[in-house]
Amino acid sequence: DRTGIDPKQAIMVGDRRHDIIGAHNNQISSIGALYGYGSREELENAGANRLASSPDQLALLLLPAT
Repeated sequence: DRTGIDPKQAIMVGDRRHDIIGAHNNQISSIGALYGYGSREELENAGANRLASSPDQLALLLLPAT
């Protein structure tokens, strides 16, 4: 609320379930980073909207195609 950013325009990128849960609690989409500490199972069970297996894949999910 303090940032003035519309939650529909934000995306939380995290590597643990706490990151994904926090995003959902704030109505923010989430991407689970499989190249961090959390496992695929942890991030899927937490409800990550998308998963990225590498920083390059994350960039493809975040940046518009040119």
